[in-house]
Order: sequence, then structure tokens, then C-alpha cells
Amino acid sequence: ALGIAKSTVQVVLLPIIVGLLLNQYAPKAGRAIAEHSPAVGLVVFITLVGASVAGCASAILDAGWSLQWPLIFLHAIGGILGYFGARGMRLSEKVSRTVAIETAMKSSGFAFILAAKHFTDYSVRVPAAVSV
Repeated sequence: ALGIAKSTVQVVLLPIIVGLLLNQYAPKAGRAIAEHSPAVGLVVFITLVGASVAGCASAILDAGWSLQWPLIFLHAIGGILGYFGARGMRLSEKVSRTVAIETAMKSSGFAFILAAKHFTDYSVRVPAAVSV
């Protein structure tokens, strides 16, 4: 559990803290980095997950729709709750859509990273890999 907590800090909190510090103490550098962060993040994410999903591809294919349907519903429910939760807090339409997308999709990537780092058995990674 301590390893997963440490990974959470490294993957989630550390980039946020670094970004806040850059914006506070080196705003010009922060803006320059922020301009390219989405593209770099996407390429790194796709590369890491794609390479790892290949290792459990047969398990994903073997599981079929019995694994797909629960994950489809999980993401749909996450998106719906994220959207209406944000709207319930009177956030704008744009922010509500962003929260819905983040809620529905980002947690699966994080789950995959944790599963890949902390479990040696590829089958543990399968649900998160399908979600991505």
C-alpha cells in the first residue's frame, strides 16, 4: 500500500506541484513548458500503455464482451456523474464537460500505471488496459 501511495504522489501530485512552482517562480518557463505538455504527455502515455497492453493482448481478446461491457458502463457512469456533479456545483458547461471527460477516462490510465508498476502478473493489468 505504501508503494502505491508513493506512486500516486509521483504520478499525480509531483507534476502538479512542479507546475505550480514553475508558474509562481518562473512563469515564462512555465508557459513555454505548458504549451508543449499536452502533446508530450499524450505521446508518452500512448507509448507506455501501448507497449504494456501488447503484453496482455491475448487475455484482453480472450475475455471478450464479458470484460468490455462492465468497463463501458464504468466509464459511462463516471462521465455522467462527473458532468452532472460539476453542473450541480454550478460550474460552466465547458468545465463540466472537461470534468466528465477527465472522470470517465483518466482514471483508467492511472490504474494501468499502478497495476503495471506494482503487480507482476499481466492479468491484473487487463481491466485497466481495456479501459484505456
